[in-house]
Amino acid sequence: MLRTFSFIKSFLIMLIISSGVAFSYNRFKQYKFLGKIYGGIVVAFLGAILCNSILEPINVFFKDNFNVNILAVLIGAVIFVKILNKVTP
Repeated sequence: MLRTFSFIKSFLIMLIISSGVAFSYNRFKQYKFLGKIYGGIVVAFLGAILCNSILEPINVFFKDNFNVNILAVLIGAVIFVKILNKVTP
């Protein structure tokens, strides 16, 4: 039960960070995404998951509390959103 709650909590944290990155790039920087804001959220979430798993050995303060590497999630979401912007015509 505790592992399930921890997994759901880390999933929601990654989704919130990814949504914030996609929203800010769509709203404030006027990036155009394939699939509008929802496409940006999906791609940012995928980038967050991949970068979190790749950069897992790097320990950040929030990793102990939430079991999510916040810095890695933020970096992955930003990189994938910028790649999506370059790919979108």
